Amino acid sequence: MPAGLAYGPLRRLFDYYLSTVGEQTIDAITAHIRSELQRSLPPAQAEKAQRLLALYVEFKRELADLERQPALAGSGVAAIRKRMLAMQDLRARYFSHEETQGMFGLEDAYDMDAVARLEISQDPALSPEQQQRQLAALDAAMPAELRAEREAVHVVAHVEQQALALRAQGASEDDIYRMRAQA
Repeated sequence: MPAGLAYGPLRRLFDYYLSTVGEQTIDAITAHIRSELQRSLPPAQAEKAQRLLALYVEFKRELADLERQPALAGSGVAAIRKRMLAMQDLRARYFSHEETQGMFGLEDAYDMDAVARLEISQDPALSPEQQQRQLAALDAAMPAELRAEREAVHVVAHVEQQALALRAQGASEDDIYRMRAQA
């Protein structure tokens, strides 16, 4: 890695190993992650990544407590937004702005976009035309990276629809494979 830490891949590494909680103790998992960091990063970066790991583990513990708070319960849009904001406030206590953006930026952008879309779709004061205009405004303001993620989902769905249509027409699995590869 270059001079700075790649926060997104680090978070994915942490989450990958932390997903085994229950199969292994937190201490065993963090020891394994620390070993992986020592093996794969230059010493200065490994030290920073280990500091980040310690913060991340504490953040995840406190996040679990936060998610159990009755004040944040509910499935409505307001409750969802309240939980997201509480989680972002908690992150700010543990991580710098740069770390937060690197580790959670795309996820936050996606979540905020989804909540805004849900709010628009559930607003009884908006006509269908007003909803479409507001959704179009969200599309226009969407960060490029998030737009690419959303478009990738649509491409995959379209390819799967084509595969189903080809199967219905009696196409072989080889034909379907070639179509997917071209797409």
